[in-house]
Amino acid sequence: MASSKAACVFVSVCCPHFEDKRDLLLGLAEELAARGAHTILVIAGRRPCAHIIRLGCDDSACGFWFERLKSRAASLQQLEIEVVGERQDFEAQVEDNWARIAHNQPRVWSGQRLEVIARASIVRHRSSPLINITDQELAASYEKDTLRHLLYYQNILARQRPEVAVYFGGQFHQDRTAFIACRASGVSTFAIETAFVPGYIYFDEAGVTGCRGAIGSQALLHETDSRVLSAEEIAAVDNLMARSFHMRALRPLEAERERVRHDLQVTQDERVLLFLGQVGYDASLTTDAGAFTSQAVTVSAIQSVVSTLPRTKLMVRPHPKSYGQRDGASQAAIELGVSVLDQSSSVHSLFELLCAADVVITVSSQAGLQAAWHGVPVVTLGRPFYGGKGFTVDAGGHMELLRSSIVAALTTPRGTGREAAVSYISVLSRHMLDRPDAADIARRILSDSPRSA
Repeated sequence: MASSKAACVFVSVCCPHFEDKRDLLLGLAEELAARGAHTILVIAGRRPCAHIIRLGCDDSACGFWFERLKSRAASLQQLEIEVVGERQDFEAQVEDNWARIAHNQPRVWSGQRLEVIARASIVRHRSSPLINITDQELAASYEKDTLRHLLYYQNILARQRPEVAVYFGGQFHQDRTAFIACRASGVSTFAIETAFVPGYIYFDEAGVTGCRGAIGSQALLHETDSRVLSAEEIAAVDNLMARSFHMRALRPLEAERERVRHDLQVTQDERVLLFLGQVGYDASLTTDAGAFTSQAVTVSAIQSVVSTLPRTKLMVRPHPKSYGQRDGASQAAIELGVSVLDQSSSVHSLFELLCAADVVITVSSQAGLQAAWHGVPVVTLGRPFYGGKGFTVDAGGHMELLRSSIVAALTTPRGTGREAAVSYISVLSRHMLDRPDAADIARRILSDSPRSA
């Protein structure tokens, strides 16, 4: 059935470097147009590109993939294409507005602090060992591009007047400016993002994913804290989690625990605190971690607490994307004599390490949710979307709560929070789509059912 709605699909500059995101968004735009929606495909500007580190900071390769994206978009039928940064007449407005605020600190435009919006992009670009630009120049470059996207998006929305918009709901500046511009224009927004289960995405009608979206809402407690799941619902959650661990079937936890602890040379009376690292440019670290933004500082602080506790040892598992890069967490651990369980020193999977752990600590990794399902007491240091749901000990970004949070988790028996975690995952799964196709997402977006803006 044809739709009378106008829809805006934002394709972030990162998408040429992430094939699954690129194909899903382009397919969605084509599907919306095929369903009769007046569809505008907005491609974010290429420079500066925080995601160029995926291409070894090769600007020519980045340009190749960006031009290929534009060429493919142009071949799609019944779409209007807008590319940020490619209207010379509009660039004069960008320069004029930038000139007014370029020497201010902080730089504020239309009530928005540009540095805050651009922070995740700046940190990600700065993480590259090949960068040869000062911090001041890098910040100015991204803040100016943030202003550019705000101006372009506002202009596009004013001209095209869409009723709905969709984008990958990351914290990078091209995505965040889309959210801000859409909300200011009263456009209903939908956010999609890859989930911790392979093949799944989050679909969030709040217009943003993570702790700031619907999946992180405290309102979910109304559904989860009193809910009794059926055997079928519990089995569905267990099957979902098995898939998250890349397992066809779950193995007995206690048997695995004894074997892995033996492999790790952990004695029966020792307590293992497992820190789950994240990539340093993770947006949840740069925007919602509070005092724990630096994982090097975090690992050092945790070890300071652990050193005062009897029969307790810390182990660090870096994020898989950090292997071989000597990320901040790993480097701090090595300097402190703490075991680092990366691919070069450990053959154990995440599932096996969670079996061995007595407490898991993470800033905001989605693996913390896997640990909670596992029955391991979890300390969250930042503000993950699953925090505050009754099965984690939360420091909320406050360094002064680190020690008490660790002690509280150590005195919590394994399995205590598992029922609440399973209940939350069951509700969370309603916001997840399994190997989604564009038609399914388009159908949801164009639905006329009432929803909050």
